[in-house]
Amino acid sequence: MGWVMVGLAFINLGVVFGIWYSFSVFFLALVQEFHWSRAVASSIFSIFIFCQSLTGPLAGRLMDSAGPRVTIPLGAVVLAGSLVLVSQAESLNWFRLAYGVAASFGVGLMGFSAHSAWLPRWFERQRGLSLGIAMSGIGVGVLLMVPASEFVISNYGWRTAYLLLAAIVLAVVLPLNLLFARRSPEDMGLQPDGGLPSLKSGRSVPATIVVMDQAWVDKDWGINQAAQTRKFWLLMAAVAFGSFCYQGVFMHAVAGMVDGGVDKGQAALFLGIMGIVGSMGKIGFGFVSDRLGRELANTLAAVVATLGIFFIVILTSNSILLPLLFVILFGEPIRMAHGRGKNPMLY
Repeated sequence: MGWVMVGLAFINLGVVFGIWYSFSVFFLALVQEFHWSRAVASSIFSIFIFCQSLTGPLAGRLMDSAGPRVTIPLGAVVLAGSLVLVSQAESLNWFRLAYGVAASFGVGLMGFSAHSAWLPRWFERQRGLSLGIAMSGIGVGVLLMVPASEFVISNYGWRTAYLLLAAIVLAVVLPLNLLFARRSPEDMGLQPDGGLPSLKSGRSVPATIVVMDQAWVDKDWGINQAAQTRKFWLLMAAVAFGSFCYQGVFMHAVAGMVDGGVDKGQAALFLGIMGIVGSMGKIGFGFVSDRLGRELANTLAAVVATLGIFFIVILTSNSILLPLLFVILFGEPIRMAHGRGKNPMLY
């Protein structure tokens, strides 16, 4: 049953982040129709990112109290309704409220925070593998939904594209999670990793966990205690600056490639390729981090990603190699850093 939860998470994250990163192809259509500057249009996505981050604690609390059969469908309904409102938008403030605020709330209930409070309950020994498979859904979702969104925008308009995305959320995510999602194996008389309770001991085989600092682990942490440590604020700063760089480049990636002479359809396809490269990057750099350490692996990832940005800066017309190098070098390590390595929701 645990692998059913992994399959659900794979689909949930694929749809949610496919919609999230498809904004890059909607961006040019909105600028063209409403004649906004790129800075003004970018404010929509900036509000979305900020509000989505604020939803994380609520998503985690809902998962703990109500479980995935309530949290994920609630997020699906909110997201679908928000996308319908976005499809009718006529002003910048409408976009900011419907997409920046409302849609971000729906995404937040279905994103990293929600799944990090859910999936680890189903696995101990196979937690890294299960989370890695679930997270790879992001890459597949980006590969499929970004080029598809560009196709619909080019042929039927961006409003129709948003209605189609809303329909996908309601037709796929909502019913699957209502039918199959379960909070924990204990609710079904099972144990993590798919095991049945032992008739003799009542316990499953414990997972093997390497503890680097036992005193740190043994401490009963709360938000107030964590906020008094330097590590907490440094980690928060690292995540904030990393997200700023990653989301900023990703949002303008299609526009940057089009400015460099790449066709819009090709640019959307390149962005989709970045999704698959990112899935492989999480595995590859996760492997490196297990052997070289998280700090060195993340430093290496930052260097490789910076090199990738360089190739889009020097992009020239009719070039296939340069945008391909950009999506490979930028997509692979940044995905790993953004997802905290191979086991992003393990700790």
